[in-house]
Amino acid sequence: MSNKTEFFQALRDRSEPTGAAKLAHKLFAASPWYIDGVLQLGNQPALKSKVADIANPDSEKVKTLESLKTFADDQLEKSPRAKIEFPGGEVAVKEGATLGRKISIPANAKAPSWADPKIKIIFYGESSKLGDPSQASGTRASELLDKMVSAMRIPEEAVLKLLGEDKLDESGEGFESFMKGLMISRPDFVVSLGAIATNTLIGRREKLTRIHGQFFPLKLEDGADQCQTQLMPLFHPDFLLINPNMKRTAWIDLQKIMSELGISSS
Repeated sequence: MSNKTEFFQALRDRSEPTGAAKLAHKLFAASPWYIDGVLQLGNQPALKSKVADIANPDSEKVKTLESLKTFADDQLEKSPRAKIEFPGGEVAVKEGATLGRKISIPANAKAPSWADPKIKIIFYGESSKLGDPSQASGTRASELLDKMVSAMRIPEEAVLKLLGEDKLDESGEGFESFMKGLMISRPDFVVSLGAIATNTLIGRREKLTRIHGQFFPLKLEDGADQCQTQLMPLFHPDFLLINPNMKRTAWIDLQKIMSELGISSS
């Protein structure tokens, strides 16, 4: 039978039902539900399906939550250590979150001599505390960093290594000058070496073992001028010399930057 109408017509024709209707009639002919239900059903018009209303994703609740998230992210980027308090609760940066930071550079910040738009990646951290940097040594942390950078196959003029003797402190002129240098150079990546450099740049205390190898947006504002770079925390070469089993982990992290720059790691 080609359709439902023909099937029910065959059921109602009890004298000579055919096909599936014949079998159904023989099995259930004496059943009241069959006579009153199925046979009668064949005379009824087809039911029209109804389309259920789907909740609008752009509801006021969704819009409110999205606006709150945008506001919270913006405020926490400006002051990552702070908490946004409101009646009944507060919002703070979750440990290990990849929320970046927004930094406004003072108008009187001095531009450093190293600033150069050719720079693609900057390694920033404290100087090595293992041995005398003036002595030639294959195990010195600075040489280990040189080897790691060389293995990345990035042009020498596109890499800058800033390992300072001074204490890294975001409240000093050195920090402001560094940010000014970032604004002028606009590197694609800044690699913070060790926990101190990482916490200084990201603006909050984080465990390096939790966030190493992740990318954090670093947004800079210098008056009307704005730019953004990606911050990646990495283990300091001192740590890698003391814990050589972590060198592979550091190399895997650096390969992420190579991938972003379109450099094959093979």
